[in-house]
Amino acid sequence: MRALLRQLLLPRSWFAGYLAWFCLLFYLSSQAGIGPDVQTFPHADKVAHATYFAAGSTGLGIGLLLWRPGIPLRRLFWILVLAALAVGWFDEVHQCYTPGRSGKDLGDLAADGLGGAIGFFVALRLFGIARGRRGLDRLEA
Repeated sequence: MRALLRQLLLPRSWFAGYLAWFCLLFYLSSQAGIGPDVQTFPHADKVAHATYFAAGSTGLGIGLLLWRPGIPLRRLFWILVLAALAVGWFDEVHQCYTPGRSGKDLGDLAADGLGGAIGFFVALRLFGIARGRRGLDRLEA
């Protein structure tokens, strides 16, 4: 258990997790016609995009906070949002070349960026809990 906890304190573990997240995204977007044909509620696919990208951005954010503990929060926010948008755009273009998929959906891209922003707040919260404080107290910095 201690070895696992020590690994979680290493930025490279979180960066490796982000790389695995990206590879899974690439694999999933390579599948023709993946996902349900009928949405359970309007814009369910956008919620799925935001959730998936929030998870990836959370991992990347924790890795960056461990790597550079003094990183300005405004910079961290924009790194996570822009990374989510860049990966999201790559995913949308990739889907254009996957049979049975459509790409270049700006709604999906917006959901990806929103996921990046959500990931920022989740990473701050989790990092703060791990450090024994609220995590959001640095927002004023």
